[in-house]
Amino acid sequence: MLVSSRANNQPPGMSPRQLLIQYSCPTLLQFAEKKRIRKWIYKARVVSLADIFPYVEAFHNRAWRAASAQRPLNRSHRVNRKCILLWRQFKQRHACCVVCRIPNMSSFRVGIQFPACILSPLRLNTVYSFLLHNSYELENMTNSEFTRPKLTLPHGENKLLLHSCCAPCSGEVMEAIQASGIDYTIYFYNPNIHPKKEYLLRKDENIRFAEQHGVPFIDADYDTDNWFERAAGMEKEPERGVRCTMCFDMRFERTALYAFENGFNVISSSLGISRWKNMQQINDCGHRAAGNYPGMTYWDYNWRKQGGSGRMIEISKREQFYQQEYCGCVYSLRDTNLHRKSQGRSLIVLGKLYYGLNNDEV
Repeated sequence: MLVSSRANNQPPGMSPRQLLIQYSCPTLLQFAEKKRIRKWIYKARVVSLADIFPYVEAFHNRAWRAASAQRPLNRSHRVNRKCILLWRQFKQRHACCVVCRIPNMSSFRVGIQFPACILSPLRLNTVYSFLLHNSYELENMTNSEFTRPKLTLPHGENKLLLHSCCAPCSGEVMEAIQASGIDYTIYFYNPNIHPKKEYLLRKDENIRFAEQHGVPFIDADYDTDNWFERAAGMEKEPERGVRCTMCFDMRFERTALYAFENGFNVISSSLGISRWKNMQQINDCGHRAAGNYPGMTYWDYNWRKQGGSGRMIEISKREQFYQQEYCGCVYSLRDTNLHRKSQGRSLIVLGKLYYGLNNDEV
């Protein structure tokens, strides 16, 4: 079902600003006005209203915790385009999410002009009561099964070497490739992952999934000394900076070398499916590595499109993959723990979280 208004008119007697004042805290109201957000959209694709609560409540808790601490929402929670990314993920499992519309963005229909994304979870009942009694209605919506597009390798090639960073990122990529009947091999080379316990957790999950699908799995060297040598002087660089470029280059160089030595003319990677990564940065490194060998191509297919990132999470929950809480390297672990400590959160415990089992946070 889709919760929507009969028209794009405002609720009787209440402007968007009045709704913001009534249902939100001053911190988020000021934030919204600062960002010049004018229209609030609430969309829900669910079986019933009862199915909304677990997802909405988790989403609202994140925003509300930030507001209660009198600090702005961080990048992953901010009420802007990031919320739209969350909507794309949630809609694949017919749950719900809250998004907002920014001027000059027309990719989403206007649903309910209502600031649901900044409401306290304690007020959800009030919200739904308001929606159901102020000219809003539930409209039936037909659920359509997703049909995977037929993928083809560049230049008519028939064999692919897929660099894999971890099982959660690879799951959707592997199933998409397999559904198209492409012959491929997994190449696991990730010397950046630290400590070794974390490395083995991620690798073992990837091996399990590859064996389940009958896909050849190449376990490359864990040469961390080489990685740390190349990372020297970049210890303080931020995520998506030059250290990450070096890391991608190193992994793609080894992938391309193995491909050249073993008759693969096309390489690709699961790295780009994660929205935490800079896809252009990854693609540049992939093309650069492939360019060192005649006739080799880096396949820069956008694995995120058509709900790929959302299905990645769904597959991770279905398979109950190990859920890593940082990118992989020791510097990412350091920075993530510093951020968590600044928020009063506990530090990362390796081997603790698994998708679909014991996630306390969304």
